[in-house]
Amino acid sequence: MTRTQAYNSSQCSDAAEAVRGALYLVPSFFNTCSAAGTFFVFVYIYIRFSFRIYYHINAKILIFLNMMSFLSISLATLINYGTLFINALLATDDCDFLFLTPSCSFIRRMFLFSIMLTTLTHASLTLERAYATYQLGAYEKTGPRLGLVLGGVSLVGAVVMVTATTSPENSGEMLTNCFAFSSSPSIGDNVYNMFRLQLALEIGTWVMYFILVTYHKMKVRQQVEGHLADRFQAIENMIVLRQLRPLILISSAIIGVYIIFSSTGRFLRSVLSLTHYKQFASIIFVMPHNAFISMTLYYYLFKWGFQEKKKRMEDTLTSPLTERKTHMQQLQEQWNDGFRIKELESQSPRTNGPPSKYASV
Repeated sequence: MTRTQAYNSSQCSDAAEAVRGALYLVPSFFNTCSAAGTFFVFVYIYIRFSFRIYYHINAKILIFLNMMSFLSISLATLINYGTLFINALLATDDCDFLFLTPSCSFIRRMFLFSIMLTTLTHASLTLERAYATYQLGAYEKTGPRLGLVLGGVSLVGAVVMVTATTSPENSGEMLTNCFAFSSSPSIGDNVYNMFRLQLALEIGTWVMYFILVTYHKMKVRQQVEGHLADRFQAIENMIVLRQLRPLILISSAIIGVYIIFSSTGRFLRSVLSLTHYKQFASIIFVMPHNAFISMTLYYYLFKWGFQEKKKRMEDTLTSPLTERKTHMQQLQEQWNDGFRIKELESQSPRTNGPPSKYASV
């Protein structure tokens, strides 16, 4: 991003006062740490698990796409705040803290696309599990078509929404932060309308998830009673739903809280000074933290999947058939011992002593 000179000196002084304040820089620093931490956790997941997760291929496709959306949010955050900190250290003039909108166009579109993709992949994951429940008994044999379709729809939907939202952008607007959407008269209303749509989608995802879990518990187990393959897939489906629950619900909750606070916070512009309003916006900007938290949850999701697979392998190795074989071996040893004792007794003179415990063998 290139620095530019503003014509209004009051804009320059307001921008410098806001950015240099601790209430602006400290949240920005933590956002930068969360963005960097997201990449660190992603690399650790690759080193530890090589992205091996024992889900259906369709779920894997959507999970990978969701992870990419968090990496994209983090990359946009690092670029945005990296520039901000460089200006805070090197700026020689107050106007160095202002940018023309074209300097931020790509970064803000990248950010909006990423958070929209996050929401759409949450909904797609829940839809994929709903279809798996509907096609119980046959779904495990299906290929990656559903995952590719849902992933493609999510990508296209995010592109269309962001394009429609940012198309009225005015290239002459001045910004102190590429993510300062409320300070943009040309697209500010569109961005918050998109946020409201995202909030509705996240609420719909929550509702759909709980309906699916309730239906699964109440109906599916009764329907597959006596069908071994269906019952196995029902158990698998419930395991996946249980493991995806914290990821989908916590991430959706954070996005929802951010959208509610950012949408209602706009009404404070008439109450707070411009400097204080920008600092307030910096404090409530939590999307980089959502990316870090979600990527950390992915680490545990991979870990739980690995432990679940290991447990099932151990259960297979210690199955009732194996235990029965061990018991038969013990009976065989007891029989052999008893036979040898009885043979010895038959060769020795009989006594009036107590009968042997193996006399009945």
